[in-house]
Amino acid sequence: DEDLLSVARKRDLRGCVFLNQDLKSLVLEPNSFDGIWCSFTAAYFPNFESVLRGWIPLLKPNGWICLTEMDDLFGHEPMPEHFRTKLDAFYSEAFGVERYDFRAGHKVSKILRRAGFRVQERLLADQELAFSGPADPAVLRAWSDRLNRMVGLKSFLGADFEGFRSSFLTTLAANEHQSKCRVFCVVGTRQ
Repeated sequence: DEDLLSVARKRDLRGCVFLNQDLKSLVLEPNSFDGIWCSFTAAYFPNFESVLRGWIPLLKPNGWICLTEMDDLFGHEPMPEHFRTKLDAFYSEAFGVERYDFRAGHKVSKILRRAGFRVQERLLADQELAFSGPADPAVLRAWSDRLNRMVGLKSFLGADFEGFRSSFLTTLAANEHQSKCRVFCVVGTRQ
């Protein structure tokens, strides 16, 4: 996003260069980077393994990759079974057309290992995505805003969207709310 890059460039951070490139086909100097860090990015590439193959040559020997990613964004209970079934279908549809992988989080470690990285993985506590008990009012507002931006989900659910939205927000606010969503932080070191 050129607007965001413009703001970053104006900060005049020493040693930082901001480029607008496609993560699937980066044009950068090979063996030039100590590390690569991406947060909530891998899921946008359902075939992340092929994207990663393009990043590996950019790393110096013993370079590292740190990826934060989630599994099951809408995995919050108690959820009415008919909405859980529809969400599973939405996850499958998004993955099938290579739009998004809602189950990417647990896959990242395996992908890095197959690519020859030594891997450390940790589950992160996340007060917006992976928490149990009633959501803070600010978290409920953030989720409400997120749902309003999810054009694909609105289209997929059609007339059921408002019922889902109401039910989901009620689930997040409930005392008995339990998150099944998991946020993974995976660090792979090139061997």
